[in-house]
Amino acid sequence: MLSEDVVHRSVDKDGRLITQKLLCKTNSAPKWTERFLPAHIVYILEESIIDPHTKTLTSHTRNIGMQNFMTIEEKVIYKPSSENSQWTTTEKRVWVDSSFYGLASAVRRLGLERYKQNIKKTYIGFNHTLEEL
Repeated sequence: MLSEDVVHRSVDKDGRLITQKLLCKTNSAPKWTERFLPAHIVYILEESIIDPHTKTLTSHTRNIGMQNFMTIEEKVIYKPSSENSQWTTTEKRVWVDSSFYGLASAVRRLGLERYKQNIKKTYIGFNHTLEEL
């Protein structure tokens, strides 16, 4: 990640903390995409809502750069488990799409495979952090 900037942060009338961040990441891509991608940097908007009343954290992340090539959106909801209030459950949804003429299905496959590779690394880091706590 190159940078992470808080664009907006506020508490709404219901007491929820709302944060918007602009992330700037490098974008390594396969060689065949180089002529379609003008830059190796992608901008991402992350919006999160922390609700102290429901004890949930909702995060919605989407790329705002390179949308003519591919869009990736991720929504994650962290909330207390219905089985045990000391546990946290995670609901994650991901959408990968492309309307790039002639290559849309290949671009979608690329995006999905990249997401799968990156999420494995994320889970390893997340579990390591949990074990340290």
